[in-house]
Amino acid sequence: MQPLLTRSRDIDLNILLFPDFVIIVHQGHHWSGFKDMLGFLNLLCSYGNSSLTPDWILFSIFIELNQDAKYCVKSLEPKILNLKVADSIMENGGENLDKDALATELSNVLTKNFENEFEIYKINGFIKPKIKVLKLLRPKCGNRIGSGVLNLLSGTRKEFEELGEALDHFSHILERSQDTCLTMANVRQSQESNQMGKAMKRISEVALLFLPLQALAGFLGMNVRVPFQQVDSTAPFWGIILSCSVLLVGLYRVSKSASKVRVVKKATSVGFKK
Repeated sequence: MQPLLTRSRDIDLNILLFPDFVIIVHQGHHWSGFKDMLGFLNLLCSYGNSSLTPDWILFSIFIELNQDAKYCVKSLEPKILNLKVADSIMENGGENLDKDALATELSNVLTKNFENEFEIYKINGFIKPKIKVLKLLRPKCGNRIGSGVLNLLSGTRKEFEELGEALDHFSHILERSQDTCLTMANVRQSQESNQMGKAMKRISEVALLFLPLQALAGFLGMNVRVPFQQVDSTAPFWGIILSCSVLLVGLYRVSKSASKVRVVKKATSVGFKK
């Protein structure tokens, strides 16, 4: 069943219908639905009191194609659900993972996401032409196909359309999963940027404290005349140090107050825009 959706060339199929038997000649990839189609025709003729006609052969072909599509959609469904489980695990415990583990997990989920999207694309490429053919049967071939078979083929078309809707639902789930992964990556990157910003802020505060003292020590160590040089007491020196310390503390508090005012103004402006 699965190779039918992955093959790159159509099957050159010829069916010769006789009163009591059918000969099928095909060139290219082997289709496993041949045996099931013949078994369906055998049951139809043996127990359904129906004669072997081209109408029923056409119906049996579409029935087997529909079964192939259902098999592929059902095999794809657990992959989508397992991907959702992986997303929920990351959402609940992703913050406990380190950077490398989270990046690996996100990469694996996105890779599976792409693979499943490609599978959906292939199945859609298999289903849509069949729906198009089934829609054209009644207006173009209605006089050559029995009304009962046309009604059955109409039901088969509805089943193909339901499979297409299920694939659209799967595609929507994968899109949400991809958005979740990318959002988690952006959040982790923002957290790392904030941590780096905090570290740089601490380094800047330490530099703000020691650079003026270093400049003052370098100035006092030069062979130049400084105030109170002739005084034998060290009181002027400690007075200068104390004054500089008070000045630094004052400047630090002023800068903190100014940053708070800027944050409040920004939040007020954003709220007003909203």
